[in-house]
Amino acid sequence: MAEGRVTCFDRMREVSRGHSSRRKTSRGNKGAPGIDNMTVDQLPGYLKRHWLKIREALLNGSYKPFPVKRKEIPKPEGGVRLLGIPTVLDELDKELEKRGLHFVR
Repeated sequence: MAEGRVTCFDRMREVSRGHSSRRKTSRGNKGAPGIDNMTVDQLPGYLKRHWLKIREALLNGSYKPFPVKRKEIPKPEGGVRLLGIPTVLDELDKELEKRGLHFVR
């Protein structure tokens, strides 16, 4: 990496490491993974192994979020509430967008 230049992998790695609020929330909610069954703790290793493919999809606009896993949560007064559980990679993508991080080639 050139000095002073931050790559998109560096940014995703930084956000995935600093995404502690998601980790705490996920663990507090018993860490239910999305349909890909990937946990928050598995994300950094996954990014290392699959970064080139993910980067290409993000840069060329072909990245598509995974379907959201649905879980029924019983309400105290009866009935159920549907909970949507996205994949951790999709959560990271949303977090990057929310922070206004842009990818650098």
